[in-house]
Amino acid sequence: MDVLRISMSPPQEIADGVSIWEWSGAALDEGADASKWFSDYLGKPNRLVRFNAASETRPVKPSFWSHKPVEPEYAGGKQIMFSDLFPYLIASQASLDTLNKHLKDPVSINCFRPNILVNGCEPFSEDLWTDVRINNFTFQCCMLCFRCQV
Repeated sequence: MDVLRISMSPPQEIADGVSIWEWSGAALDEGADASKWFSDYLGKPNRLVRFNAASETRPVKPSFWSHKPVEPEYAGGKQIMFSDLFPYLIASQASLDTLNKHLKDPVSINCFRPNILVNGCEPFSEDLWTDVRINNFTFQCCMLCFRCQV
């Protein structure tokens, strides 16, 4: 595939009828070139869209597939875009190392699919964090993550 270049500036075209999980609304359409690129790659018609935070909101809600009970107000008014529950999962190497000490066959961190892996903390201390700052970015910790059993 040729390289697809997408501008960081918000596109002007609006795509109506976009849906993800329980949400539906309008999104910003990245245009014909992006549509063709993804359609060619995936072999069926597709549109690349960007969440329109200027006109849309999507409150965090428990996922419909969750098999665990979740308090309805667990995310306290926080908003998400197109991700399922939250856009980031933070885990620590110390927690994985501690878990693997108790397993007959150690597992890889890939089983948990974190976006951010932290070193240099006590095992499971990430369970208690409320905010994490990395350079100029602050991540608000909302809840412990449950993952499907692998």
